[in-house]
This record gives sequence, C-alpha cells and structure tokens, in this order.
Amino acid sequence: MICLAQLNKRVEILTAQRSNDNVGGGAVSWSSIATVWASIKPRHMSENLRAEKLTGQASHTITLRYRPDIQPNMRFGLGTRQFEIISQINVGENNVWLECLCTEMVP
Repeated sequence: MICLAQLNKRVEILTAQRSNDNVGGGAVSWSSIATVWASIKPRHMSENLRAEKLTGQASHTITLRYRPDIQPNMRFGLGTRQFEIISQINVGENNVWLECLCTEMVP
C-alpha cells in the first residue's frame, strides 16, 4: 500500500493531438491535460541496437490517485522525460490508487 508521502513527483498527464497537413500526412504533438502528484519506481532496463545506434528502454511503475481518464495511449511527463503508458491497474478495484506500467525511452 502506498502512502501520500510517497507521491513525491509532480508529473504531467499528456495526450496525443493529431493534425493533418492536407497532403495525406500529419503530425503528433503532446498536450498536457493535468498535473498530478505521483510515485515513480524503476523496474528494469534493456538496451537495443536500432539504426546502428544503441538505445535503452527502462520500465517504471507510476502510481497516482485514481483517475478514470487515464488510457494506454497517453504519457506522463516529468521535465524532459516521457513515460509511455503500457497498461494501468485500479489497485484493489476501489477507485483509490492507479498503478501504471510505463516505458521510458532513454537516448
């Protein structure tokens, strides 16, 4: 169980905004819908070779007070860091805590 003192990071909840460019393409930008207190716990780290460049990926569990609007296609932002939400769990099914399994792309 988590206590309120463990919610020590101020994170933004980000949602994707898609725009079309009139020639069949488009762009995605991320906009903030809320700023909340959360706990961030690292889980594991992996490295991949992509386009002849070594990249890392870290997984984290981010815990916050329950919100019904969190979806797996959203992100959390903390400064320059961004955490993609993979899944979320309503802890205890009592609408008090939300645990989100996230990945952070590390350059």
